[in-house]
Amino acid sequence: MQVIQIGKHVVLVDNLDLSKWPKVLESALNDNEKDVFYRRKRAIEEYIQKNRTLAEIKQATGIYQNEIYRLLYRCLTLDNDGEIYGYKALIPGFRIKNYTRKIPAENSSNLVGAFTKLLDQYPQLEEFLFNIHFYPQKVSLPKRKRKKYEIWRAFKNECKKLGIKDYEYPFCTFDQARRSVERHLAQLEKEFFTKGAAIQGGKDAARHARRTGFGPANILKHLLRAYEVVQLDGHKIDGIFVIGIETPDGLIVYKQFSRIYILVLIDVATRAILGYHLSLSGDFNELDVLKCIINALAPWKPIKFTIPVLYYHKDAGFPSGIYERAAWACWDTLQYDNARANLSNLVKAKLQRTIGCSINVGPVATPEYRPHIESFFKSLEEMLYHRLPNTTGSSEDDPRRNDPEKKACEYKMTYRHLQEFTEYAMADYNRKPLAALHSLSPLKAMEQRLQQMIPVRVLHPSKRKEMQAVCMEKQVTIRGNIKEGKRPYIQFLNAIYSSDILSQASEMIGTLINIVIDVDDLRSVEAYLPDGSHLGYLHARGIWGITPHSLETRKEINRLIDDEMFEYNSGEDIINSYELYLVEKARKNKGARKKLQRVREEKSSNLLIFQDQQPDSQIEKTENSMIKKTLKKSLKTAKDTVLF
Repeated sequence: MQVIQIGKHVVLVDNLDLSKWPKVLESALNDNEKDVFYRRKRAIEEYIQKNRTLAEIKQATGIYQNEIYRLLYRCLTLDNDGEIYGYKALIPGFRIKNYTRKIPAENSSNLVGAFTKLLDQYPQLEEFLFNIHFYPQKVSLPKRKRKKYEIWRAFKNECKKLGIKDYEYPFCTFDQARRSVERHLAQLEKEFFTKGAAIQGGKDAARHARRTGFGPANILKHLLRAYEVVQLDGHKIDGIFVIGIETPDGLIVYKQFSRIYILVLIDVATRAILGYHLSLSGDFNELDVLKCIINALAPWKPIKFTIPVLYYHKDAGFPSGIYERAAWACWDTLQYDNARANLSNLVKAKLQRTIGCSINVGPVATPEYRPHIESFFKSLEEMLYHRLPNTTGSSEDDPRRNDPEKKACEYKMTYRHLQEFTEYAMADYNRKPLAALHSLSPLKAMEQRLQQMIPVRVLHPSKRKEMQAVCMEKQVTIRGNIKEGKRPYIQFLNAIYSSDILSQASEMIGTLINIVIDVDDLRSVEAYLPDGSHLGYLHARGIWGITPHSLETRKEINRLIDDEMFEYNSGEDIINSYELYLVEKARKNKGARKKLQRVREEKSSNLLIFQDQQPDSQIEKTENSMIKKTLKKSLKTAKDTVLF
């Protein structure tokens, strides 16, 4: 590196390249400051470029030789980041080094720089303040957030331990440096931002500060292709809903339940919602994740709203039902968090074997790695759920939380209404312009991406039926006994399964076969021989083969039977008996209410399937009459709300 002598200072030749100097927004200076700045800038530039002699520069700018050397040295001084100040050092009043106090504080009424001088004189005091604020365990204190006045008192005690006299600073001042200590702590929080965020906002704020703001991980890739990356996550809905229960005397009472989750799959490039699923599981599980994925793949079909004030806008909907190329479209990468439901082997196997996508699992409890879907959930709450009278708000202190239990019963806000509200909001979101898409809607952005003829993988027809059913595999033994006259059958979760073909294959008794179980409907299973050939469907005999029911419901009933808490007659439909059992329990138990709602959903199938059903029960008719009167005004406002 080449150096030259300028006055009394040695400087690097590379630092004299004016094109690399930090610039100044000259329009921000007032007239007097501009005059001084322009003269200094002209003198420095002409000196470095050697356009004039020192005498000529002095005559043109009024700046003497020694002043030119001083200004140039200021410009070449390094800041805290190791960069030269450049033109900034020529601004009138600009300080390139901190003020250093020389006069003792006790001898003057002016205390500027006194606290800094104290910390320079006693470095252990600065270390003490840092530790007590961020690491209290290092100074033998309990690990908790300490109030500023507590730290100030500890600071005074530390000063006394260091031998500082009562007539010396800080004890000689009116507030004994309390304000200086508080300002110093505030400055520490700014300097050590992550630690400061933990002090001010807790662990969530600290995590957000640590994960965002700098480094290549925080530069989001600009995606140009639809279905290149999708994000999936679940969110608890801020609301309380009710279920109608018919009493023995024919009356209908409404009981509350909460903790409903919504799972959403969003395309990153177009921000389009591909599919969603509502979960009554209390905390969504792997089956809920798979149902959300299936809803995103299968072609969407509009539902028939039972709430009269709801309707589809002409441009609303989901890509899989509007664009032919989006039906059964597969994504390349799926991003989700480390939640237990997402990481199950069932989910992984389905994604990798059937869809053929890669899985990008973000760090635990780090929503910053999925910014689009996290932002969508926040907007969805503000646009829809927080507008409903039964909302619980974002916290217990939220002013929008106004006795949601009472409002849910008063307005009869049922799970069916939640389904229809959510369907309306999701479909309507896809047709509204977003600033992130340059005022295009997600559906319009998706349409353009698909028209660019960039290849999009489509799920092979042979795999679509397999994907539509949320299935699990299990190996079972074919049972039977010729001596007792028992024809071949299999047993699964206390139910006997057989078929005309299997019942005549007595030679297969004792053989291990594989069955594929649709977890949404256990009335039948699909059987495969050991060599992989298809044996056909086996149907449940007796009480388990009448009414649709899920794996979760079957397990719950078996548990109650084992615990002798549930009885049924062998000639009755066990699912209907279980429903009556839940009706009785639901009057006092919130958990039973959600189970009752789930059983009713299983019997009537999912919202995305019962498209042509009309409300035919007394409960549904009463509910829809109330919802029409009470929510028309709220929905009118919500229809014009644009997310993001």
